Amino acid sequence: MNIGDTPNTITDDQYMEMGEMSEGYSGSDISVVVREAIMEPLRKCQSAKQFTQTEDGMLSPCEDYPNCPYCPIKLATETVFNNSAPTQNQCQRCGAFRMSLYDIDTDKLKVPIVIFTDFTKALTKAHSSVGQNELEQFVKWTEEFGQEG
Repeated sequence: MNIGDTPNTITDDQYMEMGEMSEGYSGSDISVVVREAIMEPLRKCQSAKQFTQTEDGMLSPCEDYPNCPYCPIKLATETVFNNSAPTQNQCQRCGAFRMSLYDIDTDKLKVPIVIFTDFTKALTKAHSSVGQNELEQFVKWTEEFGQEG
């Protein structure tokens, strides 16, 4: 529900796994985890030192640096993306451009979609705000007084 229409590749099995990983989390806790996971693709763009050009001419961040063992180390000091020819900051082997997010026009950036590891990373940073003792007290109260009180 919290992910809404955000593009993602999460499967039903992965949703089940995340449910198990977040045992004891409140609805608010889950909301925080989802917001963190949705921000991961932007963080990948911000930390990327290289970008590859996709078939549609967009630039997508490389997850690893260097993208291949032959990539040049020099960082661009100006916008180096050029539709017509490679620049000195493009690896001749893998085609990755050595640049930062701020060297790319916003209409040329292809932000990665949310994947399962974005959620697992967010879950490692998050913690349940409700303790097991509090949950047990709630169950006991509900058994005694009912859900409506």
